[in-house]
Formats: sequence, C-alpha cells, structure tokens
Amino acid sequence: MDYALGDKKSDWMDVFLTANCRFLVATNSALFQMAMSFGVPIVATNWIPLSSFPMQAGDIVVPKLLRGAGGDRFLTFDEMLALPRDVWSGYFLERKGLKVVDNSPEDIAAAVEEMLGRLDGTWKSSDERMARSRAFQDIAGARQVVVNATMCDQFLARHSALLSGQR
Repeated sequence: MDYALGDKKSDWMDVFLTANCRFLVATNSALFQMAMSFGVPIVATNWIPLSSFPMQAGDIVVPKLLRGAGGDRFLTFDEMLALPRDVWSGYFLERKGLKVVDNSPEDIAAAVEEMLGRLDGTWKSSDERMARSRAFQDIAGARQVVVNATMCDQFLARHSALLSGQR
C-alpha cells in the first residue's frame, strides 16, 4: 500500500507515523520539522540551500550540489556557503547561471545505510571520516553557518575536492 496516495492518509496518521518512525528520510519540507519536534533522527536529502542547517545532532544531510556557469564544474562547499542566504530561488540561481543537481539514488542509499549503521551501533568512525567532517565544519564556521547535523560521509568522500576548494 502506498500510504501517501491511499485512503488511510490523514493529518493524524501523518503525525503518528512521523512521531513513531525509527528515522525519517525527508527534504527541507515541513515534515522534517515535525520529526525534529519528536526527536526523530532525520536523513535530509536534496537539501538546499547549504547555508540552512536547522537539523539536530545525529541527523545526516545530503545537499544538492550546484554547477557553475557553463556547467563544467561543481561549486565548492565554500562557494555555495558564500551565496546570499535569503535569495535561494530558481530565479536567483538561473540569473547566476547556476544549475541545481539532485542527489543520485546512490547518494540517498548511502545516507540511509549510514543512519542505519549509526542507530544500530555498527557505524565505524575513522580518522579519515572525522577529517572530512571537520573540514566541512571549518568551512561552514568560517561562513558563520552553524552545522549541527553531519553530512553523509560517503557523499563527502565522493566530493572531497569540494572541501579543499579544488575545482
């Protein structure tokens, strides 16, 4: 049964299911805020803008990436965080020549696997993983962006060049 399209869908059931799920896979919609109010862990996918991290500690974020004018490269995390925080609209991005790139199914699956491992206690941290996370935290901190959640490690590993400013 597809709950979202079924005849059992209701406001009450939305609240009940959100409050009682192990974790929620969401985008930056109102549903993630409801999960936060119940202390439910969140895997936030296709997150945009990068400068908005209203997540709680223990949540995992997979941001959308931006391709620069000409589409030949992704903007670095620093470049994305340098964009004005209050003008993230399709019109603004189009005027800047930026193309939004959605998460791949592999990005989302990796974040879900990481959350499952964290909740089960099987997720193994490593110096390399911690260094990537710290590098992103440092970039965000330099841009006065508070980051409570962590970015999906496999996503950060795949896009590690965006941490160092390499293009």
